[in-house]
Amino acid sequence: MIPIDSIYTPVSRVTYQVENTRVGQITNYDKLTLDVWTDGSTGPKEAIALGSKILTEHLNIFVGLTDEAQHAEIMVEKEEDQKKKKCLK
Repeated sequence: MIPIDSIYTPVSRVTYQVENTRVGQITNYDKLTLDVWTDGSTGPKEAIALGSKILTEHLNIFVGLTDEAQHAEIMVEKEEDQKKKKCLK
C-alpha cells in the first residue's frame, strides 16, 4: 500500500492516452500521453516527477530483495533480431 495525504492534493485531474507508435521501421511501440491539471501550487511536470520518484522508490524495495535483480541487465530486442523473426514467418 502507498500511503497518500488526502489533505494535500495539488493534482486535481489526470487523463492519459496510449497510442501505437513507431520508431524507425519498428511499429510495436506505445506512446503514453499524460494531461495533468494542478491547483497551481506545483506544476504538472513537477507533480509527475515527484510521483515517479515515489513510485520508483517503492518498487526498488522489490528489486533490492535479491542481488541478482540489482545487477540484471534489461533485455532489449535488437532491431536486427526483429527483422530476422519477420523473415522467418
